[in-house]
Amino acid sequence: MDFVGVCFVAGVSAFGGGTIRDLLLDRRSFFWVEQDHLVWLVILLCFLSSIFIRQSDAELTEKWIQVPDAIRLGLFAALGAQIALIAGSSTIVAILMGVISSTLGGVLRDIQCNVVPKVLTDHQPYIT
Repeated sequence: MDFVGVCFVAGVSAFGGGTIRDLLLDRRSFFWVEQDHLVWLVILLCFLSSIFIRQSDAELTEKWIQVPDAIRLGLFAALGAQIALIAGSSTIVAILMGVISSTLGGVLRDIQCNVVPKVLTDHQPYIT
């Protein structure tokens, strides 16, 4: 992919779950519209990663990303659930919003890249 493609895929991955959560909770404006610095941060991170990460380092990158990804997953799940509870949702809806916030961006990314969503096939307990 060229740089624009990388930024687009990264944006869908970064903002997809939270945007779907906000749509389902009828919450406007979207979090990334209110905090547009997040869009710039994604673009900056895409630029930096294109410099430091090469295709030959994919296996090493996959190992390095597991711990930060697990931390991100927990934080986004908690944040999504908190946003739903603040909006007055029931506990089960809050749990589902946490799952959507933390995992749906990656699912949308994989679908966009024509890959079976990793969260559904790698036998890791992401959603639980």
